[in-house]
Amino acid sequence: MNPNQALIRLFRAARGSSPVAEMPFGFETRVLAVVQQSSGVELISAVIRRTAIVALTLIAAASVAVLRDSVADRRLPSEYRIADTAIQSSFNP
Repeated sequence: MNPNQALIRLFRAARGSSPVAEMPFGFETRVLAVVQQSSGVELISAVIRRTAIVALTLIAAASVAVLRDSVADRRLPSEYRIADTAIQSSFNP
């Protein structure tokens, strides 16, 4: 089959199918019902409410992490203790 015949068959196949011109049954009715039920104020308040919930969750998680870190055991490995002692002794003559 040469390229021209393949192209002709492709064009013939594309011409054969026609797209559906109308929407699925009931789709526009459902879309209009959702639009009429919700206003812009309700949408904005829902977004603000969800954002506040996410922000409060993050604040709570960060608070728990800070609390755990503040009460954690502060023993350092020996290398860090040696370096910490040397730094502190250089500042306190």
